[in-house]
Amino acid sequence: MKTINRLFASIALIVGTFTAASAQNGLSIHAGNNFPIGAFSRGNTVGDIALNNSNSSYGGAAMGFNAGAKFQLSVLSDLNAFVPAYFVYKGLKKELKEGFNDHSKSLPSYMNMPVMAGINYTLFEILGTTFWAEAGAGMNFRNITNNVSLSLDANTIGVSTEEAYDLTCSLAWKAGIGATLASKLSLGIHYYGFGASDISGETTSTLNVGSLTSEMKDSFTGGKLKAAMIVVRLGYHF
Repeated sequence: MKTINRLFASIALIVGTFTAASAQNGLSIHAGNNFPIGAFSRGNTVGDIALNNSNSSYGGAAMGFNAGAKFQLSVLSDLNAFVPAYFVYKGLKKELKEGFNDHSKSLPSYMNMPVMAGINYTLFEILGTTFWAEAGAGMNFRNITNNVSLSLDANTIGVSTEEAYDLTCSLAWKAGIGATLASKLSLGIHYYGFGASDISGETTSTLNVGSLTSEMKDSFTGGKLKAAMIVVRLGYHF
């Protein structure tokens, strides 16, 4: 009987703890800018960057934007667990865009989706403002948009080239600090790191001569790219 009573007491404690924590659950949405740092921001010519150079680790990334959501669950009085999902977009620097083919219809851009889990710790509170620090780790899914160029000469001979990049997955981690005002609005500054992954894909070249079309496919490889960035993000907490 004592064992059964202890079992029910343990179940009641777990349920009570979960119920108390659930009362502090929170969903929030976030958006802001991201600033590439290190090798991810380097590269001033098309031939310098990993997209076109198998010996390079430079990304040539420009400032971008990010948006997403985070679900947070209270674990202890000052400690929360969270699961975020964000979309992080970055184009290429202006000088790199100018270096691509004059006939380019679309240029490659970096699209990352980090999915992580982590902890958020309350440092202190002042006048209704909560200051916190957090860290997390997980996986990043990277997609690079297609690079498409098209040319047409006086004899209506059209040549189009499309480079389609492979989707990759790598480790991701983050650390940040911030403040939340009146439990509704937050501002955070974070460091994000995405592990190295190879750039590869398939090139499709299409030749159009009048009504005749010829297509050729070939694989390609670039360099090994990893990303690091500083993210500044505003949030709204429901």
